[in-house]
Amino acid sequence: MAAFSLNHFVHFEGDAFQSAGVLQLTKNQADDQNITSSTGRATYNQPVPIWDAETGRLTDFTTHFSFIIKALDRDNYGDGLSFFLAPYDSKIPPNSSGGFLALFSPETAITNISSNQIVAVELDSYMNEWDPSDDHVGINLNSIVSVANVTWRSSIKNGSIAYA
Repeated sequence: MAAFSLNHFVHFEGDAFQSAGVLQLTKNQADDQNITSSTGRATYNQPVPIWDAETGRLTDFTTHFSFIIKALDRDNYGDGLSFFLAPYDSKIPPNSSGGFLALFSPETAITNISSNQIVAVELDSYMNEWDPSDDHVGINLNSIVSVANVTWRSSIKNGSIAYA
């Protein structure tokens, strides 16, 4: 498996870091006392235009990637990860660990409010009260509650490679 190639365009937030060419979004040591609330994001550090202001034409894109989500404990694992579009220079909200996936604070997560301004694809591996199941891929619009979802047989429980 090829290592994730990072350059000076990636901005790390929270607990995210690069290690041996691999992107780590959260702490990964069992002896770290705060691993259960570890939260991190990696974003592109320049604005990404998604439409042409003159013509109003939207940009489209396609991506394919592989990743591994590996739990240190098969019975006690994280909530998953997300790929998101948000306003340039958005930051990790306070108290956004766990099921909030570093996207929403508990106060803004459930209500679909336009001030959230976020679109995300969540690869969810843990069932929270707002989730349809533990393992699912969801589309989120301004809320952690998915507007559409499908079952996903996540690799978090066995550390295998997942493809998206």
